[in-house]
Amino acid sequence: MGLSDNIAAVKGDVSTHAMNIFVEFFKKFPQHQTVFADYKGKDPDSLKSMPKFKTHTTKVVSKLLEVIEKSGDAGSFTSACTVLAKMPQHKGLNQQQFSDLGVVLMPYLQKTLGGACDSGAWEQAYNSLVSNVGPQL
Repeated sequence: MGLSDNIAAVKGDVSTHAMNIFVEFFKKFPQHQTVFADYKGKDPDSLKSMPKFKTHTTKVVSKLLEVIEKSGDAGSFTSACTVLAKMPQHKGLNQQQFSDLGVVLMPYLQKTLGGACDSGAWEQAYNSLVSNVGPQL
C-alpha cells in the first residue's frame, strides 16, 4: 500500500482514528491539551464521550489528510499548506504543536495500518507539511 491507499484506509473510519490520535496526542503532550478550552483539565480518555471532541478531531484529521493527499504535487501542496496555516482557528498555534502531532501520528499509523503503512511516505509528507505550515503560523 502506498500513501494514497493509507489515506483511504484512515478516511474509512476517520472519526474513530481522529479521536484516537488526539487522545494519544494529549496523553503524550498534555501541555497541548490546554490550548483547547473545552478539553482543558479533562482526562484524555474521557474526551471521546464529548460530541464536540468527535466533530472537532474529525475536522482536523480530515483537513490534514486532504493536505497530505496533495504532497505529490508541489504547487498544490504548498498552496494547501498556506490555507491550513492561515485558517483563523489556527491563530495562536505554533510549529512545535504540529511537529508534536506528527510524533504521535506516525506510530499510530504504523500500529493501525500494520505492514501496509507506508511509513517513509508519511514521514516525508508530514515533515513537509510541518516545514511549510510552521513558519506561516
